[in-house]
Amino acid sequence: MRRGPAAVAVLAAAMVLTGPVPQAHAAGCDENELYAFVTGSSGDFDSGDILALSTRAKTLSGTGKPVDNRQTGGGANAINPLTGVHWFTVKGNQTYSTHPHGTPYHWRDLSGPSVKDGFGFRKDGYGYFLAETGGRVDVYSFWHERPAGRQRISLSGMDENPVDLAFDGRDRAWLVTADGSLWRVDDVRSSSWRARLAYAADNSGERVEGIALGRLDGKETIFVSGSYSSGERFVSRAEPDGKEVWYDPLPALSGSGSITDLASCSYPSLGSY
Repeated sequence: MRRGPAAVAVLAAAMVLTGPVPQAHAAGCDENELYAFVTGSSGDFDSGDILALSTRAKTLSGTGKPVDNRQTGGGANAINPLTGVHWFTVKGNQTYSTHPHGTPYHWRDLSGPSVKDGFGFRKDGYGYFLAETGGRVDVYSFWHERPAGRQRISLSGMDENPVDLAFDGRDRAWLVTADGSLWRVDDVRSSSWRARLAYAADNSGERVEGIALGRLDGKETIFVSGSYSSGERFVSRAEPDGKEVWYDPLPALSGSGSITDLASCSYPSLGSY
């Protein structure tokens, strides 16, 4: 198996306040799917569209296009498990949300000068994003019904900036850096996050861009997306090996060469990690 990049670190942020009691996942939020941003054009998919990928088998397969995005230049994306609403950024810092097959709404409260590299939701509906300003990445959290009330969370412990983040069923944040190293924050309800290195990357020059959690053929899995030095793009599953992690590329799917960021509304406990 070909070794590959480690997960891009991460959309993060946590609120001090306790969120509402977790509810069942909303319609349109399938625990057995990944949601992937498309870059460039590929068949029926245009740059900025969000593609649904089934993870029920050992290979990924496209199941539809929940977001037909007319704003090109897609960046980070996430899905709220309580509402089934997709959130995403375009042009680096402009934030939108939409129900599947709906018309995207522009959130000016969450748009602004900072580039947003990562986006994710906790299972209780709190959203998090990574915002880069002047080479420094900050983490912000917000309740999905009150995005204007976002709060900044200080992040420490990492030796390089995260590129994306995701949350597991034990309410822990997983962040990935561009080299594929995986970091974890165990207490996300604090006003400050202390990350620790979970797995160092065992890669050969791949660049990671996105991370999502889920199950592949029923097995709990950390997925990452990114590109090789050749420019070829990939979606891979993380395979822990002692204190390191390597990435096993999944069999190519139609249009996979155009996939960038990943998201999901699956919250496995990740006991095997």
